[in-house]
Amino acid sequence: MQRFEDFSLNSIKNPIWIYDVQNFQVYWANNAALNLWEANDLDELISRDFKSGSSDAVTQTLLGYLNDFEAGRTIDCWWRISPKGIDKQVFMRFSGVEIEGNRTAMLAEGIHSDILNRYVGEVGKSAILGLFNNEGHLLSFNPPFKDQFGHEIQTFSDLFSEEIDLESFVFSGESLFENDYLLPTNKGKRWHRLELSKDIHAKSVIATLNDINERKISELKYVHASITDSLTDLLNRRGLQNKLKDIHGLPYTLFYIDLDGFKPINDSYGHSVGDSLLVKVAEILQNSMHSNSVCARLGGDEFVLIIPEDLPKEQRETIANKLVQKLSSPMQLDDIHRTLISASIGVAHNNDNITNDPLQVLIYADAALYVAKRSGRNRFISYIPGMEDHQLKRSLIIKELQNAIENNQLKLHYQPIYKTPNSNAVGSEALLRWEHPSLGHISPLEIITAAEETGHIAVLENWVIRRACLDLAELKILYGENFSIGVNISGAHLTQLNFVDDIKSVLEETKTNAKDIVLELTESVLVSFLERGRNTLQELCNLGFVFAIDDFGTGYSSLAYLSQIPASFVKIDKAFTNNIENDPHTIRFIRDLCQNLNMECLIEGVETQEQAFQLDALGISYRQGYFYARPAPLSQLT
Repeated sequence: MQRFEDFSLNSIKNPIWIYDVQNFQVYWANNAALNLWEANDLDELISRDFKSGSSDAVTQTLLGYLNDFEAGRTIDCWWRISPKGIDKQVFMRFSGVEIEGNRTAMLAEGIHSDILNRYVGEVGKSAILGLFNNEGHLLSFNPPFKDQFGHEIQTFSDLFSEEIDLESFVFSGESLFENDYLLPTNKGKRWHRLELSKDIHAKSVIATLNDINERKISELKYVHASITDSLTDLLNRRGLQNKLKDIHGLPYTLFYIDLDGFKPINDSYGHSVGDSLLVKVAEILQNSMHSNSVCARLGGDEFVLIIPEDLPKEQRETIANKLVQKLSSPMQLDDIHRTLISASIGVAHNNDNITNDPLQVLIYADAALYVAKRSGRNRFISYIPGMEDHQLKRSLIIKELQNAIENNQLKLHYQPIYKTPNSNAVGSEALLRWEHPSLGHISPLEIITAAEETGHIAVLENWVIRRACLDLAELKILYGENFSIGVNISGAHLTQLNFVDDIKSVLEETKTNAKDIVLELTESVLVSFLERGRNTLQELCNLGFVFAIDDFGTGYSSLAYLSQIPASFVKIDKAFTNNIENDPHTIRFIRDLCQNLNMECLIEGVETQEQAFQLDALGISYRQGYFYARPAPLSQLT
């Protein structure tokens, strides 16, 4: 703490004065302070009576400041003074100074608001002070308190609507309480920062308020934006996680909702129509909610509905079924667009002894949703223990797929294709394999799905094509120069703009002829390309690639499009082969159709001698299946 004798009048430019708090008297002031106080000279300012013009609230506040000064603290705040009846706003820095008699006085350094307003955007606000007794009755207040709240405030309950229990604060042993509150003022409800402090003898409480309305509103807008989806105004993922923490320990049911068929609508009609559809779905969910329910959009076309009640199983299923029905009804988005989608829903209830972790309940509902999707969509599935195992495996596959590609953990096995009557191997299908250190064998479907979801499908299939081209040279040595390799191509890869350039680069690098590569595509992918008028297929044909329609009979099976597909082979799905002994007529019909279109039938899944005899009778030459050879790595082929 400084001593008064240390001050040099010539070095002080801001208004500075020393106030003897205990005697209610100015002790010293510089010329700038005299101007601020409208004083003719120092003697006139020292002689002023500050006691009669000071409220108890102000007096108790200043006495409390002395304790802060003794501890070496300074105080910055807005203050209002009224010299000769002229109101002035001053930004103050209060600190302690030792004067004669080894007493502590208050050193006040002020910047008049007329000067300060050139540096800040908002007019400075004086501290609003109110003095209350322990029972909450208002004893005294300063002029800004009256300006802000008028004469209606007589007790704490009038000011804070009993949001703060003053009596419990007084007896809690705390010396300071601080928080933000929306308070009724003469200008309407405004946000204030409230500080409560006890006087020295704990006989009264000083309430210091600062109007922070503009700043608080900005903060609340930012908080709202951080937890809210900007499109639908529902909670976003972060907001949902906060809500789950709030209801931790309470019973609730969580409905995890995913729209079926949203992507084609978004792709076909544009994002504006897709956004309108998402808003419509949000409205449907909000109208379906109970009064205390919570709805969130996690991103894309995924939504969550939470009903914080201990609903019985039958009621949960009734709600889920109604949601499926409502979301499966036609929706009129505008004057032009009327869409029809459906929804898949996973349902999990935290009170079914499955977990106490709210985020885990979300995982369980997601697992049930995945089962609903795999079961045909447009339905709900309630979670049962164990469903999440598949989800955990899927997450691990997605997480480690990139490393598997980069570190050569993936392998190709080859299953030969034979042509009768000589049963010569004329080609082979390249089949992807991944033996994971902990998960074991991962199916090709799981690998492809993970690659499509993570955007790694091009990297993955380019690796497959390159590896197959490199192995082709050795396969030709084993089986002859006319031997070819079939490679499965994902629709997600084929749609990429650089697909043709990438595959041409692989051919050039490995010195492979395009006619030796059979690109196997499903009916749905091929028909989709024809409908969109894409010329990628024609470009590949011009390069010399051979096409095969994979899994024929399980997709579109559209005869209208079949004649337009530039395919040399039609691979008849294993499901027809399994039933050939009971129904050879279906395969005969497909055979005749293919012959009329100059396409060859290739039968998949031949596993028995009897099936082979049936195919002999039908005159179908190209065959593939365990009866002839199982898939094997290149090193094991003979």
